[in-house]
Amino acid sequence: MTEITPKLIRVCVFGGSVVLCVALMAVLIPRYEASQHAAMYGSEQGGEQNELTADQQKMSRADRDLTQMIRKSLHQDRSLSHEAHNIRIFMLNGKVMLRGPVRSEEEKNDVGGKAADAVGIENVSNQLEVAAAK
Repeated sequence: MTEITPKLIRVCVFGGSVVLCVALMAVLIPRYEASQHAAMYGSEQGGEQNELTADQQKMSRADRDLTQMIRKSLHQDRSLSHEAHNIRIFMLNGKVMLRGPVRSEEEKNDVGGKAADAVGIENVSNQLEVAAAK
């Protein structure tokens, strides 16, 4: 029969630790990514809106460049209202979500079109709201 030595115990403890770490990562990483997605796009249940702030977003360099391109396009268009110039732009993996108030349905479509020019219409979630006239 095999003798249990301190070296065998250390190898088994190390191997068990590695297996445990891999198993935890396999379980926790998808849950973390799902929570980030839910936070960005808001909860689908009950109308709850959990939004990431600009400093909470984890964006790649490409996402930052696309966001900058959309923002620049909005600011260069002087026909857009102050509200449209200041909408919130959320970018994740090349997909953009637009939120905030705009003055008209036409302005909503213009802003969505500028985002679509940068990332493609299939990658735009236009959740802009037409504000009631004051």
